Amino acid sequence: MPLYPAGTPKIDASTTEVNVEAIAEAAPDLIVATAFWGLTDATYAHLAAIAPVVHYDTEANADGWQESTRKIAEAVGRVGEADEAISDADEKVERVSVDHPELVGKTFNAVISPSPDEIYILCSEEDNMGRVMADFGLKLSDYAQSVECDGGKAAISWENVPQLDADLLWVIPDNPEQLGVLTDNPLWNALPAVQRGAYFVVPKTEGVPFAIAFPSPLSLSWAVDQLAPQVAEASAQ
Repeated sequence: MPLYPAGTPKIDASTTEVNVEAIAEAAPDLIVATAFWGLTDATYAHLAAIAPVVHYDTEANADGWQESTRKIAEAVGRVGEADEAISDADEKVERVSVDHPELVGKTFNAVISPSPDEIYILCSEEDNMGRVMADFGLKLSDYAQSVECDGGKAAISWENVPQLDADLLWVIPDNPEQLGVLTDNPLWNALPAVQRGAYFVVPKTEGVPFAIAFPSPLSLSWAVDQLAPQVAEASAQ
């Protein structure tokens, strides 16, 4: 079964740029822009001229997924169904710490898109990815929360990799091949968490990181089923 019905229009876009003309041609009834960093006043005006726009309050993707879901539900008149979906997804996320009490209070770091020049890390528990991990009972490391943070992520140099040690590490390469950037680096291999095997790898190409970072009730429920067993296994090392 295809993900989208046949004939569904596809519009190429990034997290910061969008083709307003292509959106207008698609003639949408509603535009959801809660995670669109390119929503300037001018872009919003163009989009709002096409259809109502559901947007974030202060910063892209900074609203809790529950709040974003309710905004969309209000726009389409399905608040009751949204509340039920939110409740089901919340229950699934909260169940992780019940099923795996050993996770509660453990520290973690998330290492994202490593390159030979720098790596990115999760740096805020107010990021949606950080919120989900906190709901698992985990705590983002003090080091990660001390660096200069932008949109929940921060770039750090390789010389700071020794600061990343924690009870467990989540590695999020862009693709499986990019993992070699880490595994070939002696600074990474010297981390105690790495040496004892307390890390797990979930490439972006598997979809789970995006489902956690840009969650809806449906994507979150699916991603938790994929992620929780790997978190628990890494935590046991």
